[in-house]
Amino acid sequence: MKPEKMQEIIDKKANGYEDIKPEGTNSFIKGLGVFTKLMTIVIILAFVAVCIYMIYLLMPRIQLFTGTNKDKFIKELESRYHRNFEIVQDNTVSRRGTGTYVLKTTTEPIIEFNAEKEIEGNYKTDFEENLVKYYYENPKYEEFFEGTKIEIGYNESVMNKGFYFLTCKVFIDIDNYSQIPYATKKAMKIMQIYRLQISNFGNTPKIRKDDYVSSVYYNPENSEEQQIYEEEYEYYWYLKTNNMDLSEIPTEDIENFETPKELMVVIDGKQAKSRDTVGGEKQPLKALFNKQTREYSVSLVDVVTNTEQIILLNDKLTTGLKFDYNGKAYEIQYKDNEVHGNKLPATITLEQLQEVLGVRMEYYYTKASVEIWF
Repeated sequence: MKPEKMQEIIDKKANGYEDIKPEGTNSFIKGLGVFTKLMTIVIILAFVAVCIYMIYLLMPRIQLFTGTNKDKFIKELESRYHRNFEIVQDNTVSRRGTGTYVLKTTTEPIIEFNAEKEIEGNYKTDFEENLVKYYYENPKYEEFFEGTKIEIGYNESVMNKGFYFLTCKVFIDIDNYSQIPYATKKAMKIMQIYRLQISNFGNTPKIRKDDYVSSVYYNPENSEEQQIYEEEYEYYWYLKTNNMDLSEIPTEDIENFETPKELMVVIDGKQAKSRDTVGGEKQPLKALFNKQTREYSVSLVDVVTNTEQIILLNDKLTTGLKFDYNGKAYEIQYKDNEVHGNKLPATITLEQLQEVLGVRMEYYYTKASVEIWF
């Protein structure tokens, strides 16, 4: 240390500066302070993370005593069905409102129905079934249900013995294929009544012929023509799958139904496997037919993991798998079913797959399969 610097320190000491520190000490102390603050933040964050994890583990028990109460449960039902309800009978067993209820609408149509709420928050009601029964039995709507049949039953609750839910289905019986358009139009009119009460009403009238019962969903956005096509398509493939007589279906109509409901996917000459398993064994990969768009779609993750021509760039099979094909990188996205540059939809149509990746495809409808060659 230079004599001048030493003299300066001595002078400061003489003038009362007792905390004189050697040169470089201040920088060390400042660094130590920053380190201490960082460690404090890390410890606090770790403590918060442990608390969150403990709350997650204890959530089922916490919910039993402090979860959503019965008033909030009723509000949840009112939001779902867009109706106000009053409690006719309350058989709840906890502060959270778990148990069984008998509820009733406060405005027309007056519908009384059963509801059940579980500890985990799941619930079940027979509101839609009672609504179907109400309209079917109401003389005001007799013309809409003319020629239909209703089947009513009851299912006992698994959780609460002695508590039952109504089951109610409306059927439109037909004698042959040619009656499907008429039956479909009737079903659409009935659904319009239901959806005045519930926009996403799901208890669809079923077209029936002998052992055949339609499983077609009535999308409110479907045109009459599209809905009839879906019903006819469903009926045709029921007959064909069960090796039944197709003579009642005109040849020109059959030509519109040649596309099977699903195609077995063969990739590079081998039967592709999906990630779905049964008994520990992977199931065959299938492309499913969409009756609205009239296109086949398939899981892109399952496709790219069934060929050696693709290089996987990460292992995010469910959150954003990246892969390389022919020197170009792609990513699988779950936002929508559209192609955005190199971001491809998780459920991709075979047309999109062929257009984007340039793969070769061969369809074999008689064998219900499609071959994809990379």
